[in-house]
Amino acid sequence: MNSNPFPLLALLALISTSPRVFPAQTLPASDQRAGAVKDLNTPRTFPKIESRTEWEARAKEIRENTLVSCGLWPLPEKTPLDARVFGKVERDGYSIEKVYFQTYPGFYLAGNLYRPLAKGDGPFPAILNPHGHWANGRMADTAEGSIAARCINFAKQGMIAFSYDMVGYNDTGFPDWPQGEEFYKRHRRFATNEVNLLWNISLMGLQTWNSIRALDFLESLPEADKSRLACTGESGGGTQTFILGAVDGRPAAQAPIVMVSHSMQGGCSCENAPGLRVDYSNMEIAAVPAPRPQILVAATGDWTKMTLTVEGPAVAGIYTLLNAEDRLRYVRFDFNHNYNQTSREAVYEWFGKWLLKLRDASSLKEAAYTKEPDVELRVWPDGKVPAGALPEKEFIHSLIQRDRAQLDALRPRDRESLDRFKKVMEPAWRHTLQIHFPEGNLLVEAGEVSKVASYTVSHLAIGRAGKGDRLPVLMISPKRDMLRNLVVLAHPDGKSAWLDQGGAPAGLAK
Repeated sequence: MNSNPFPLLALLALISTSPRVFPAQTLPASDQRAGAVKDLNTPRTFPKIESRTEWEARAKEIRENTLVSCGLWPLPEKTPLDARVFGKVERDGYSIEKVYFQTYPGFYLAGNLYRPLAKGDGPFPAILNPHGHWANGRMADTAEGSIAARCINFAKQGMIAFSYDMVGYNDTGFPDWPQGEEFYKRHRRFATNEVNLLWNISLMGLQTWNSIRALDFLESLPEADKSRLACTGESGGGTQTFILGAVDGRPAAQAPIVMVSHSMQGGCSCENAPGLRVDYSNMEIAAVPAPRPQILVAATGDWTKMTLTVEGPAVAGIYTLLNAEDRLRYVRFDFNHNYNQTSREAVYEWFGKWLLKLRDASSLKEAAYTKEPDVELRVWPDGKVPAGALPEKEFIHSLIQRDRAQLDALRPRDRESLDRFKKVMEPAWRHTLQIHFPEGNLLVEAGEVSKVASYTVSHLAIGRAGKGDRLPVLMISPKRDMLRNLVVLAHPDGKSAWLDQGGAPAGLAK
């Protein structure tokens, strides 16, 4: 018995439209969809886009799909951040402060704020700096990658920089989580059971919302220029960068580092929400912000090694379509997976051009820096979070209760509320089920036709051109003068259950 409703819903979408004829295409001999499951290492190709209108429609679909996949459709209410900024330390040309605020009621995001000194009163560009899966998160400071290095240099160049935690790293998590556990192991604890998945609560969804609220925090700073916000991060932080750019129109520029790849889509649950890449890839998601300025930084020693010939030109095709060729740059350096000084200096130059409006931004080289000790950067070095911080189970319960209330408020009660319900829920259902309607590429293969009593029974196979579908169906048609409505029937024992031993319609099929 198959109780999965998705094939039935897909069938409803398919047969509710008129088929088109594709002479050069036929249905496969058997359904191919279960035979070639996509995973994070399945190579992807960028679809051929013919016009600006076609891309804008696809970009809208990608944006919606990303929000639905992350459990952020419709966007949650933006509750007060109640931000706290304290512990200011002044250094040569910049200051560092500790920050925490509530992205959701009861969940605290923590980080460090780097601000320019001796650069006037602003307003200044402001840059989000999500980190990758370094062992010590935002405290990472090695030759391969240093969050402090770029934040200090951004500030000394005249830009605000905010470095914040992934969930489970350093100061950001839940009070009931073990404090001595390896950060990456703790990071992947969040929302892992089936109930969480059914409510579309995920690690990627929480981190994406944290990035959106981190932008809200930067916007709240009186010296920040709201028209010059940006984001850059490496590896998993690179994923956060281009996901934020796809769902939020505020970043004026972005720099995803060593993560936009055709051959690897992200190796952590914080990068893989359900349904995110069934039809799309990181290349397409990264192209959604076009024509906003963007630099892709790649490395010869990781999955971005083909950027000069594959990913870069693919994304550039969209910028060209939008007459914005000069707003995309893609570079590759001869290193392993990194956000090292060479990669950082490429970003300094790019942000210098587009955020600082420098005539010759190539002069922005990395200045010597000294990272503060970890204990001085930690917001709660003793592990004692604010009293209002919710344990994980209570926090998830609060999200479920919020969603229940939202669904109840959307429940149709009249024509106006029905229209509102459809506007919100149609994209949610469509992207969750990964179906597209109306389908304009339906193929129909005719089989045996028999006449029994006053009915015509047609055996058909249907599917979508190029998708590998093959769905066997029965079409039971009464005499024309008896035809009233179209009804779709599904049976746990298969379509033959709607026919009696003589082949005549039985049960509800009569």
